[in-house]
Amino acid sequence: MKKTSCILTVFCIILMASTVFAAQGFRPHPICSEAPCLSVTPAIAGGPVAHSSDLLTWRWLGNANIEFTYKGQVILFSAYFDRGPRNPHPISAVDVSCVDALFLGHAHGDHMSDAAQVAQQTGAKVYAPKFAYEKLMEQGVPATQVHYVQTGEVYQFKGFKVEAIHINHSGINGPLPAPQGPTPAQAAALSAFTDAAWGGPMTAEEKAEKDAIFAKGANDPLIRTQGVMAYLFTFGKDFKVMLYDSGSTLNTPEIDAAMVRIGGTDVASVAYAGGHSHTQVPYTMVPIKLFNPKLFIPNHHDEGNYDMNMEKLFQAIRDEIPGAAIISPLYNEPICFNVKSRIATKVSPVGDVWYYNMKR
Repeated sequence: MKKTSCILTVFCIILMASTVFAAQGFRPHPICSEAPCLSVTPAIAGGPVAHSSDLLTWRWLGNANIEFTYKGQVILFSAYFDRGPRNPHPISAVDVSCVDALFLGHAHGDHMSDAAQVAQQTGAKVYAPKFAYEKLMEQGVPATQVHYVQTGEVYQFKGFKVEAIHINHSGINGPLPAPQGPTPAQAAALSAFTDAAWGGPMTAEEKAEKDAIFAKGANDPLIRTQGVMAYLFTFGKDFKVMLYDSGSTLNTPEIDAAMVRIGGTDVASVAYAGGHSHTQVPYTMVPIKLFNPKLFIPNHHDEGNYDMNMEKLFQAIRDEIPGAAIISPLYNEPICFNVKSRIATKVSPVGDVWYYNMKR
C-alpha cells in the first residue's frame, strides 16, 4: 500500500504540473493533499517527507536555511530561525522537531544561532567546520553529536552523499577587475537608506536582541578564510546540488578542483547578499558561473538590511490575496525534483504551477 501511495503521489504531481488551471478552481485530489510537494509545512516542523525513490524536495526557510527530504530523510542546511528585529520568521526554532542531519556552512550567527537548540531538540547529527564546531561545544551539544568537518570529506547517507569543500567567505576577493562588492561608502549609504525605511536606526532594545542572537555564533576574523565550507550533494546516481552560503570572487583551490572534476551542477544555491543589487549581481555571478547550474536558487537575500529581492512581496500577496497565482517559491514552499528524469516542479496549495525540464 505504501508503494502504491508513493506512485500515486508522483502521478498527482506530474498531472497537476502539466495541467493549466485557474488558481481559484484548483483543489488537489484528496490522495495528493498530504504529499510533500503540496504542503507548506516544513518537514523539520513535522510536515510530510519524500519517500519515493527518485523524489527530492527542497524548501527555502529564510536567509540561508534550506531543507531537503529524500528517501525518508530530513536534511537541514544552516540554522538561523529566530532572526530578531526587522527580519521575517518563516519558522521558529522551537517548532523544529525532525532533523536527521544539520550541515553548517560557517560559524557566523546568521547561519548557526539556533544550531545548538535544533541539535538538542531533535538529536540531529551536526556537521560543523572549525569555529562552528567549537561554538557548539561551548553551548553544550554533546561531542558525540557533532562532526568536525574538514575539506574533502565525503559523508554517505541513504541514496545520497555529501562532500565538504573549503571556500572563502564574502569579502575575500580576487584582484581587480574581479567584482569587489560594495565600497565602504556604498555600504554606509545602503545602511542609512535601510534605517530610514524602518523609521530610524535600531532601538537599544532591538540592538540588544540582535546582539544576543549573533552571540550564539562566532566572529573570529579567521572564519572568512579558514572556517567556511560549501557542500556538494549527489542524489541518486548523479544529481548534483551545490550549497554555498557565502560568496567570494577569490576561489579556493579546493572549489576550483571540485568543479574541474564535476564540470557543473544540476542545482546551485549561492548567497545573494551584502549590498545593493548594483554591486552584488556581478559579485554573485562569479560563483554562479563557476558552478554552471541548470537551475539556480538564491539564498541569504531577505535580511532586513538588504531586502534585495521579491520574495517578501510575493509572500504578502499570498497572505493578503488568497487564491492569487504566484509562480515563485515562497517561504516554506517546496520545489520537487525527480533526480532520475531531472524534472522540477512546484505546485502550491493556492494553485501556482511551475515546471522545468532540467535536461539540456
